[in-house]
Amino acid sequence: MDLDERVPVAKVQDAVEGAEPMLIGQGGVLLQPVTEQDFPFLSASGMEFGKDEFGRDLVLDDGVIAVLERLHEHGMSAGPFCEVDFSDLSSVSLYGEDDLQVILGPIDSALSRIDALTALIAEVDINRYRSIDLRFGREAILVPREVVKR
Repeated sequence: MDLDERVPVAKVQDAVEGAEPMLIGQGGVLLQPVTEQDFPFLSASGMEFGKDEFGRDLVLDDGVIAVLERLHEHGMSAGPFCEVDFSDLSSVSLYGEDDLQVILGPIDSALSRIDALTALIAEVDINRYRSIDLRFGREAILVPREVVKR
């Protein structure tokens, strides 16, 4: 029998007070409790959980799983973002340091927007911006942290 080890793609903090953060592996399966020092992974919030046919706890929404896996593929599981919020699937957002918000928009188009974000990060210093809105397809609206005088 072959065993495939699941690669961690994010972590989730259970809403129960005092609960430990858990790693989320590929396929949305919850893996193990972690500490921030052990795994400084992207934290995911606003998701629903259930059980699979084997009784394992997992993320229920396939779109959420696909977004977490794509973020991981693009090297965003451990930075530059600290949280991805799925509480409103019509407007998924990433949060970075110093309150940076990246609006990906609806879950069904978030994968292509993650690809666009990766290209944008290669071209600009995202830390110079307060928000980046990618909901409008081929356009990105960047709001700088400092007001530019003209």
